[in-house]
Amino acid sequence: MKHSFLVTCIKQMIQKHFVLFLLLIVLLISSILMALLPAQILRYIIDVIINEADGNGLIKGAVFYFGVIILINLLEMMKESSFVIVGQTLNETICHEMMKKIQRIETSYFTKTDTALIASYFVNDAQTISSVFSNGVIAMIVSCFKIAGIVISVAFFSQTLALILLIVLPIIFLLTRVIQKKMLSAQKKNRIHTANMTKDIRDSISTARIMKIFHVEKRHQNRFEKHLNDYIQNNERINFLDSVYSPLTQIIRAMIVVLIVFMASEYIEGSGLTIGMCAASIELMSQLFTPIENLGMELQSIQQAVSGIQRINAFYEEQEESIPRTKTMEDLFQGLEICLEFDHVSFAYDENSQILKNVSFTCDSNRKHVIVGRTGVGKSTMFHLIMGFYSPTKGEIKINGIHPDQIVREDMRKIFGLIDQNFMFIDGSIKDQITLKDPAYSEEQVQEVMKLCGLHEKIMALPQGYDTISSESLFSKGECQLLSIARALLSEPKILLLDEMSANLDAAHEKKMMEVIDQISHHRLILSITHHTNLIQIEDHVIYLKDGKRVDFLS
Repeated sequence: MKHSFLVTCIKQMIQKHFVLFLLLIVLLISSILMALLPAQILRYIIDVIINEADGNGLIKGAVFYFGVIILINLLEMMKESSFVIVGQTLNETICHEMMKKIQRIETSYFTKTDTALIASYFVNDAQTISSVFSNGVIAMIVSCFKIAGIVISVAFFSQTLALILLIVLPIIFLLTRVIQKKMLSAQKKNRIHTANMTKDIRDSISTARIMKIFHVEKRHQNRFEKHLNDYIQNNERINFLDSVYSPLTQIIRAMIVVLIVFMASEYIEGSGLTIGMCAASIELMSQLFTPIENLGMELQSIQQAVSGIQRINAFYEEQEESIPRTKTMEDLFQGLEICLEFDHVSFAYDENSQILKNVSFTCDSNRKHVIVGRTGVGKSTMFHLIMGFYSPTKGEIKINGIHPDQIVREDMRKIFGLIDQNFMFIDGSIKDQITLKDPAYSEEQVQEVMKLCGLHEKIMALPQGYDTISSESLFSKGECQLLSIARALLSEPKILLLDEMSANLDAAHEKKMMEVIDQISHHRLILSITHHTNLIQIEDHVIYLKDGKRVDFLS
């Protein structure tokens, strides 16, 4: 499995926070070395100080032993704090790189991928990976060094005991490896069950009204309960594997402690172990199995991270836009004229769904243009192609001779104004709904377009005016449509795309909308989609679509 994305993020993090990593390395080395001292001090106190009956030396030895323990714990505290900082920094780096990836990825990815799944990469996987890297991977490396240091220390006391440890450690490693593989399999299933439950919950909330109308609540409930039961059963398996590991290591530790005592007894001649060495060896055994137990406790979270890494890597390897975006607004509009050309354009989302078939037409800024056709003939898809979200399967689309998918993203809002039939609210004030939190636009500019759309007086009548926290309950369907117009007009775009914008309007708001469109149509290319033939004026250029093809008229 390739971990190129994670490796890239780790490298970036180390380069950006080199001092932090240097400090972490110093703390790790100090922590490992200091952890070996208590056993040596204990051996010295028993074999030398107590043997010589030195009372003052015993007090000094005890104080020194206590001081070392305090220092070790201070180092551990600093080390754990460094782990947390490293984890947060890595999480920030991963999320930053993933957001940059989203900006480069092909738009078609978002049509076939659930948005909840993409959000889980940021909320769940990135956080899990960063946490496990700091508290799992690094901690495991530290544990391995501690184990090696303890074995070397034991070898100074008894080579026989060190040899026994070298025999026992591979057994514990094999035990860990078996549980690790089972854990990984269970964690992958857990991800699937969690995603299924999340989807069920989201669907149940978003379609609650429909479920009640058609009385299908029970079917949704049964499906959710099945996924929940699968999740619980899989978790029980994970918990069992997690609970088995620690008792097994405790039993092995007890057996080795008994062996140490037996080797140090008077019945085993020539063991070479003193009482102090025996006590020190038992102390080292406690330290030896603590990192081994930690490996077992960290095992579950590490397995979670592995599946998360696989998912994020798959996301990071998604196809990016292949055509470089180098054309600016100045490149497109060197004069007042605007020309949009469809030249034998065909488009399909996949091999089995041909949407547009050999469509050709030309639009300019001298008059309004209307696309008419039944639902599903590809009208909205044409807008997506015009704005460069997708590239034609065949043929070409040009705006003043330039392909839309070559336009730099930063200029898109200044070029295109999309007025959709559904207004999407974001978190924030009424001003934020229009500016989309872009600081480049002032409240005065917002007020200007809101006056044009006839909503300024309504907003000023609110207690906090344009700073009022916005919600759908503040506006009617018709007013939401006017908000959509205001949002599109704020950047004074050269091309206005109107997607069934009169669908939610009553007669009064429809009249207001038409007045606004007439006022803003000067030196703009206006292209609209409509089912309302009464809105088509004599001077409009009408483009009829049927079965994905352009026709002379609809029959």
